[in-house]
Amino acid sequence: MGTDEFFAVKPLGFHPIPGEWYKFKIDVVGDRIRVYINDENTPRIDVTDKNSNLAPSGQVSLGGGWLTTEFDDLEIKKSFPRIIFRE
Repeated sequence: MGTDEFFAVKPLGFHPIPGEWYKFKIDVVGDRIRVYINDENTPRIDVTDKNSNLAPSGQVSLGGGWLTTEFDDLEIKKSFPRIIFRE
């Protein structure tokens, strides 16, 4: 698409160990992307994609950058934005 950008380029405090499996949860709601590792409650990556309107809807792409990667048990679930009621 010509708009590839690096998101959240910062130290994540996470160093993958070769041969060890990790659980990733990726929440995409609107233009916000949050990435969680294992069962953490705080996202390691929390960014807003200013070009989200240019991306096709409903498609998933996975990659490992410069690391050899394997994926297993991929689940894609439709999520709904949380509605918070305030008094």
